[in-house]
Amino acid sequence: MTARGVRVIKVGGSLFDYAGFLPAWKRWSAEQPPAAQVLIAGGGKLADAIREADTVWGLGDETAHWLCIDTLAVSASRMASASLPPPAISTWAAGGCSADQRFHAGRNPA
Repeated sequence: MTARGVRVIKVGGSLFDYAGFLPAWKRWSAEQPPAAQVLIAGGGKLADAIREADTVWGLGDETAHWLCIDTLAVSASRMASASLPPPAISTWAAGGCSADQRFHAGRNPA
């Protein structure tokens, strides 16, 4: 068995507004030594849209929070598909229903 490290990568959602981000992300990823990767991506404009919808529709803090959590999975999946080989793409939100549905069903999404 070959020992590999674990790499935790946190990318703020505001970086998704930078036009050169995806090419830079791909270059950086290709330069890294092999390791198990944990990708944590911010929600960016997707999460901002949920926050705006909350002010218009009155979603409430809890519902808006869990909908924003769902956007994190979208962002991470997009980043992962651009740089990580399958089946490395995995998110806790891939369980077939949204974080909001899991929360209200009494299942902890974390």
